[in-house]
Amino acid sequence: MRLSKVALQLYTLRDFCSSAKDLATTLKKVKAIGYDAVEFVRSDFASNRDLRKLADDHGLAISAIHESGERLLDHPQTAAEELTELGTDLAVYAFPAGVDFQKEAEVDRLAHQLRHSSEVFTAAGKRLVYHNHALEFTKHGEKLILEYIFANAPKLFAELDTYWIQFGGGDPVRWISKLQGRVPLIHLKDYKFNPRKNIPEMAEIGRGNLDFTAIVEQGQAAGCEWFIVEQDFCEGDPFTAIQASLEYLKGTEVA
Repeated sequence: MRLSKVALQLYTLRDFCSSAKDLATTLKKVKAIGYDAVEFVRSDFASNRDLRKLADDHGLAISAIHESGERLLDHPQTAAEELTELGTDLAVYAFPAGVDFQKEAEVDRLAHQLRHSSEVFTAAGKRLVYHNHALEFTKHGEKLILEYIFANAPKLFAELDTYWIQFGGGDPVRWISKLQGRVPLIHLKDYKFNPRKNIPEMAEIGRGNLDFTAIVEQGQAAGCEWFIVEQDFCEGDPFTAIQASLEYLKGTEVA
């Protein structure tokens, strides 16, 4: 994995990205820490053109953007066309908000909508990407929901999240292999167990128990284009956390 293919998901720093001014300051810090690319989250205060300029001003590439699920499902043509201004062809359906995965009809409807939107994206020369959490590791009939979604939306791509796969009881390496050719994005997020609370927690890369050498090797074999550092919750300063993750990637055979 070339470090030029490592990006940072800005959701990790969401508390420091609440305005255009704050976002500019945050991007400057991200670049200083050593990242060369970011994955944006849709914001109300900045258009794709604005985000592209902010990234360019700070010497950062854009791997992808997490978009509103409603926008991707209800207005896929517009969402796809506007990606051109951002300088990426990857838009991510980040979370199935409002979908009750315990109801088969709702899962069926989501899969159908994702199939339609991904076909619209493909026709526009862009790619629609689905980001998993642990919810998708429950059953829909005989299949896991994640299997069902990708089986029924063949033009849909994946942003596999290593932590959430492990949390859901899956194997990150196996899932990357399973979706070979359809995994342009992988969220690198470590998984540790807190014995005091008796619960799993997110961790900086290298401070948990996931095998990132195997994850990255399989990711490269599967055609991953961007390995994206993300940590939803940090025990301390998130800027320190993202620096620790990058330093681990730089200092081991993973990179």
